[in-house]
Amino acid sequence: MLFACFLFLSNDRLDDTFIITGAYFRTSPKLDIEERIRITMQEVANSISLTTITTVFAFVLGYFSSSFPGVHWLCLCKSCVSCSLLCKVLCLFLQEAHYITHTLTLTPSRCHDHHHH
Repeated sequence: MLFACFLFLSNDRLDDTFIITGAYFRTSPKLDIEERIRITMQEVANSISLTTITTVFAFVLGYFSSSFPGVHWLCLCKSCVSCSLLCKVLCLFLQEAHYITHTLTLTPSRCHDHHHH
């Protein structure tokens, strides 16, 4: 029973795996792996964020609406796991946004270099 609970708590993002895998295989095999992963994550980011938010909402709703202690605690655990995943996704998004902003921003020294080329 404990193993079944562990599997249930850890495998709720299996649908995201299919979304990511499908998007990855739609990218050109001629690109390097980093570029394929970057394109894949750009394509699936909204879908994964939306499914994660709805999962969190569903389990929070289940936590507050269930009168059965087992369901109550299961929903609490699943909503916490899903919230932590959402936080990780948001952190990765912010890190990528910072990287893109940093690399695309022209600083005075980069402007100077750009004009001399």
